Amino acid sequence: MGKTKKPSLAAVFQLMFVSAATTFGGGYALVPVLETSIVEKKKWMEEEEFLDALTIAQSIPGVLAANMALILGRRIQGLKGALVACLGAILPSVISVMIIAVFYESVKDAPLMRGFFAGVRPVVVALLFFSFLKLARRIPRRLYDWSLLLGTFAAVAVFGINPFWAIILGGGLSLWRKDLP
Repeated sequence: MGKTKKPSLAAVFQLMFVSAATTFGGGYALVPVLETSIVEKKKWMEEEEFLDALTIAQSIPGVLAANMALILGRRIQGLKGALVACLGAILPSVISVMIIAVFYESVKDAPLMRGFFAGVRPVVVALLFFSFLKLARRIPRRLYDWSLLLGTFAAVAVFGINPFWAIILGGGLSLWRKDLP
């Protein structure tokens, strides 16, 4: 764990709930928010631990935000922390979807709604790009790592390879490397 004392379950829930409730764009938009809060501000976890959690969360089936919450919550506060963090991360979406479901048909074509979502889309892309840049600068400056990054991008974006297989292949290739940590 990071440099501070163990947070309460209520603090874990509050951080996850507020982060999820104020972030548009799904799990990938949530990543930089969680990293800033958990690693930089609250120091509940070291940066390397956070990146390991992100790697695991992306590698397993399920919603990224819930996977991250479960892994981070468990690391911070054990099994209870995992459950509380996951509840905090998914509750804003559940509430939002329930509210939207009630009103969607009557407002889906409203100019105000179309305008709002037209403005949110580029912001979400910018947040994803910001998250990419933060993660990319931590990749070791070795030909192997950058070849893997660019090769994976090409495999998924150009050739339509399922990201699951790209992750399995990347992990598998690295198992035989002797020069990696």
